[in-house]
Amino acid sequence: MKLAFLITVNDDPIQLKRLTDSLPDSADCFIHVDKNTDLRPFTEKITSHNCHFLSRRTAVTACSISEVAAQAALLKAALQNDSYDFLISLTGHDYPLWSNSRIETFFEEHKGKILISAVSLATLGHAADAWRMFRPFQSKKGLFSHVSSLLSHTTAATGVQKTLQIHCADKTYDLYKGTPWWALSAGSARLVLREWEHNDHLRGYFKTSLSPADTFIPTVIFNSEYAGRGTLITSSSMPTDDDLSPLVTLTMATPLGEGSVNALLATGKMFCHGIESAFSGEKITSMIEKERK
Repeated sequence: MKLAFLITVNDDPIQLKRLTDSLPDSADCFIHVDKNTDLRPFTEKITSHNCHFLSRRTAVTACSISEVAAQAALLKAALQNDSYDFLISLTGHDYPLWSNSRIETFFEEHKGKILISAVSLATLGHAADAWRMFRPFQSKKGLFSHVSSLLSHTTAATGVQKTLQIHCADKTYDLYKGTPWWALSAGSARLVLREWEHNDHLRGYFKTSLSPADTFIPTVIFNSEYAGRGTLITSSSMPTDDDLSPLVTLTMATPLGEGSVNALLATGKMFCHGIESAFSGEKITSMIEKERK
């Protein structure tokens, strides 16, 4: 069983080291550090042979297509490096709640599957209205972000909306929402990367869409032959992010505090999200380590 952890990070090299040190020794870690962030503190702190920092980095803006660009860069690096059974998406503020042997056994038992959950936005009525809004200039910061918000609401006021389907030359895609946390097989990862690199029209749709990191990869997967290997959530209301995250618990307010450890372990999820060095990160991870061993 060969695992690759794909980690996006923009701060806190100390917590990133805690995360990479906690993962199975047999796994590889591919790490994308936001181009807006100095790389040196991370490479100086993390020197393990199985940790690979991407040299070509993307400047990431939250809730924009640049988040997907970072994920795609990680997928490409991992797929060029080796043949992996699973490629698992994490952030630098995540941490395992399960023992490494339990993690490896779980993925061994799920070999050939993919761990991704999503809901069809077309089934949610007005709950999906936020995804019908055009959102230009989302990858820009500062003044552009205010311009983007103004244009979004001005366009919405005129009645012009995005559709919840993407009509490409040879295929129509229904829009699905998940989260940025998933575990893909090598085959499904290659499909995602191919669509990202070669389907300009599909990629273009998400440039003006809400939180593409929640939607691009789920949309590709659930409009493909891999749809049956993921988990499609049927609901008339918007599921929570925790419902849409099969591996990482997202139930707790972040950053996490020391009092949250028992509740995190009780979720049964493989990972938690929201650990920061500035907020008792070392103590929280030490408490978790006592339980996950």
